Amino acid sequence: KPVDTVELPCYLDVVKTPMDLGTIFSRLQLGCHYYDSVDACFRDMQLVFDNAILFNSAEKTIHKLAVDLKKELISDMQNCIDKCLKEVERKKQHSCSFCCGCECHLCGEKCLKFEPSVQICHGSCGQRIKKNSIYFLSSDCSYLWC
Repeated sequence: KPVDTVELPCYLDVVKTPMDLGTIFSRLQLGCHYYDSVDACFRDMQLVFDNAILFNSAEKTIHKLAVDLKKELISDMQNCIDKCLKEVERKKQHSCSFCCGCECHLCGEKCLKFEPSVQICHGSCGQRIKKNSIYFLSSDCSYLWC
């Protein structure tokens, strides 16, 4: 939650752009309605730690923890970026007779992996209905029985 400026009235004199993890979480729950990019969210997360570092003196535990967490955040973010770049490169390199190098306009994948759905009996056995076996459907097709 945000810093209580009643308890710490000088906070806003030192920190010009307050930010906290609760606010970031609330904004993320809005989906794409607030953050238009990962970078915007990342900047807000960095701001939380920058504010803690700025407001607390270097000998305080909060300052030291904020420095460590900021380093970890930057490292994790860089790992995610590297992983995404590798995935993009993998997708660019892939070509086969099935996809002919073309990608899906919706998801960006080339070769889609189609897997049959798993059917579960709604009767007393509760078992998976085996492929090519006979089963019964309710009139609205929402229940299956083997």
